[in-house]
Amino acid sequence: MSQRVLELETKVRTPECDVIERQYRDNLADLKLVVAKEYSTGIIGGDDTTMFHHMGPEKKRRSLSDKDARLCETLLRICVHIIWLALGRKSFNQIELELHRLFKSETFNCVEHAINSGYLAKMTREERRVLIGQCVRKDKKLHICSPLINEVFCDRRIDYRLLGLGVIEYPELPARLQYIYQAVAGPESDIRESGVSLGIVGHPRANFDTMLHPLVVPAAKSKSRVMSQSLQSNLDQSKISTKSSTTTGSTKKIYEDIILPHVEDEEPEFPPEFPHTPLPPRRCSETQRRRWQRRLRRLLRAGAPRTHSHVTK
Repeated sequence: MSQRVLELETKVRTPECDVIERQYRDNLADLKLVVAKEYSTGIIGGDDTTMFHHMGPEKKRRSLSDKDARLCETLLRICVHIIWLALGRKSFNQIELELHRLFKSETFNCVEHAINSGYLAKMTREERRVLIGQCVRKDKKLHICSPLINEVFCDRRIDYRLLGLGVIEYPELPARLQYIYQAVAGPESDIRESGVSLGIVGHPRANFDTMLHPLVVPAAKSKSRVMSQSLQSNLDQSKISTKSSTTTGSTKKIYEDIILPHVEDEEPEFPPEFPHTPLPPRRCSETQRRRWQRRLRRLLRAGAPRTHSHVTK
């Protein structure tokens, strides 16, 4: 949208601009609704988040608001870094600001309060209409809802199947919902084959170094030259990330654009009864989980003071 606003400064605005920007707004709204579904599940302690609820699995304990706040902040920080890495280490500040705004609203965006960038006030009317959306509700500070929760209770046209993607097995899905399902709940090995783009997610691990910097190394080079070129690519990548947005467009893209299929003009038909067959849950790899546990134990042992080595677990 920033690039589009810059282009519109030297071009004449036409009715087709409203159509394109409305598509952008609908795409963002549907994606925010999918995130809001998972966020709402975590808030109420549903599905596999029950054990993390701040009032206990049965919701009968006294509310542990401090523990809940720490868990929320930790998850947000992890999400910011995952998105930043997946999108090729670009626009960290924008990702952090927007993610905190989505989960906390403009009023409680602590990152914006700390750096005072004023990025929302600097937006043009067209940018606000697309990025903020049409589901913003103004209320008193104590009763205000985050933009994600507003998406759940918005009165716009919503395909009801969006709220069941990855949970319920639907008999037939249009191309748009198939794309979103693959991005949300599909196996990572099928992402590239299905034409879905999630940044570097789904790309072969061998194409990246330990810090997930892209590697472009001919196979004929020796191991020492491979290591030196890996270090050089890391330095080049850090230099590229510090350049302005006008020069980043000339760098080679490491992932495809994220383009959602268009919305079907026909309204979705409501079946006589909704499907009851749940999709099988996709658990993490048991081998990978044990590797992370062993790594965590090694880090804890390495960081423990020697004087307290006799203390039991």
